[in-house]
Amino acid sequence: MSPLFAGGSKPSDARLDGVRSEVDRLRGLSLEQLAAEVFARGFDLDNNAHHGRTSVHDMALRMVPHYLLQSQDQIWELEELIGEGVQLLEHARLAQCTVVAEDRRIQWVLTRRGRQVAADGTVLAALQGLA
Repeated sequence: MSPLFAGGSKPSDARLDGVRSEVDRLRGLSLEQLAAEVFARGFDLDNNAHHGRTSVHDMALRMVPHYLLQSQDQIWELEELIGEGVQLLEHARLAQCTVVAEDRRIQWVLTRRGRQVAADGTVLAALQGLA
């Protein structure tokens, strides 16, 4: 009988522990550090698919693979945390909100300033004093 049905540990226990550990780490960052991490890991800077557009869900999958193993409340908590980072990126004029036609999902794309900051490696400097 499979361990899943025999009361043994679930195959996803280690992954779920890793998710929780990463969410706790992100939660402990300052807002500027969180935004810088969302910028670096949430946006796929090397991929021009969809003209660089990405949703909070897609950012969460890049930053915390397997985050969907959590409860719905924990999923929303992570997405809201990433959203706080995105909001600061918007305030710094590094990202802008857009809507993709095929699914009408809200997405973000880097601005010209955001692409320049990415190229220069100066995201933290661009975020200083905004939080």
